[in-house]
This record gives sequence, C-alpha cells and structure tokens, in this order.
Amino acid sequence: MMKSQLVLILCGLLLAGCISIGDERLADEALVAQIKVGATREQVASLLGKPSHVRSSVSMGYTREWWSYKYSSSVVNPLEYFLLYGLFINGVGTPDIQRELDIFYSPEGIVTTLSHVTTSYDLSGPYSTSKVASITKIETLPSGFGNPVHFEDRVGYQNR
Repeated sequence: MMKSQLVLILCGLLLAGCISIGDERLADEALVAQIKVGATREQVASLLGKPSHVRSSVSMGYTREWWSYKYSSSVVNPLEYFLLYGLFINGVGTPDIQRELDIFYSPEGIVTTLSHVTTSYDLSGPYSTSKVASITKIETLPSGFGNPVHFEDRVGYQNR
C-alpha cells in the first residue's frame, strides 16, 4: 500500500511541473520566422493552422482582417510549495513565457503587418530577484507596398 501511494505522489509531482495554453507552434521561433510580410493567408494557415481569434474592420471602403495567435507556458517547481524552501527560491530559473502574434492582411489576403510580442516573467519569491523581459518585433509594408519596414524593441526590468 505504501509503495503505491509513493508512486502516486511522485506521478502527481511530475505532472504538476509544466502548463501550456494556446497554440504551441508559437514556441517554435524558427517556424514563426518563416512568416514574412507579403505571404498569403493560405501560406500562414499552412504553417500555423487556425488562429485563436479572427477580427476584421472596415475603413474607407476596405475590409481589413487580422489573425491572432497566443501561447503561454509556465513551469512550476513542486518544491516551491514547501513553506521555507518556497520563500527563497519561488520560481527561480523557471520563467513564465507569453507569446502573441498578430497578422494583418490586405483586402487581397496578403500579409501587410506582423506584430510578435514575447514576454518572459521570472517572478521569484520575496527573498529572490524578479525579472520581466519583453521583446516586440514588428514588420510592416508601407501603403505603397515598397520594402518592408522592421522595428524591434527590448524592455527589461529587474527587482532586487
């Protein structure tokens, strides 16, 4: 009886370790990097599949559509739940990651703007350092469909 309880507890601890929500394909940065401004709606769908949300707006007689993909993952250390141990190492080295990809299309179904935001949260216990880092990448075509314009911004915060 004691052996089966121990096995059950160990299995529970292993399963409690990792949680992910959303489209796991966003975790593959090489796959996301294949999507470029100028791609078609069909090419994006073949790489990423069905989006989390589809929205559209009408402006000056044109319907503009955009697709959103979201992914979040979190790693939990089961030892964090022990009172004294958890106070000192809560979440250390196991950042939560959130990725959001918004793809905007022209009325013809061509990708005109990509917005990819990756945020990493390492919110530790009261006696350890907290860190938040965010990377925003935007690629867009000017209205005349010239060369794409690229923008990247990195923000980091660390609390001691």
